[in-house]
Amino acid sequence: MPVSSGPVASITWGTALPDPHVTVYFVPSGDTLGGYSSEGISAYEIAQFEALFDVVSAVTNVTFEIVADPDAVFRILVDDDEVLGEFDGMMGRREKRTPGRASSTGKA
Repeated sequence: MPVSSGPVASITWGTALPDPHVTVYFVPSGDTLGGYSSEGISAYEIAQFEALFDVVSAVTNVTFEIVADPDAVFRILVDDDEVLGEFDGMMGRREKRTPGRASSTGKA
């Protein structure tokens, strides 16, 4: 079944990773990503993500590794006090950086 039809079509945005091994970084409290400041993520919340990663890995050829590298492929930030308290989380992939130009993380 082509990706353009069936249940996968609703979650396929034309983005593909070059490697099925995905590094995951939980943005610690006080750090920023995309202009948002992290309030941190609890051990319980991390365990829930790990359970999700296990399920995804069981039915796909994708593996996940939690790392302490802010340049991980998949970055997760929890911010519960922005946008009138309606913003609960942010997930983002690594950004391509142009030398001498700051990214949304504030790093050049």
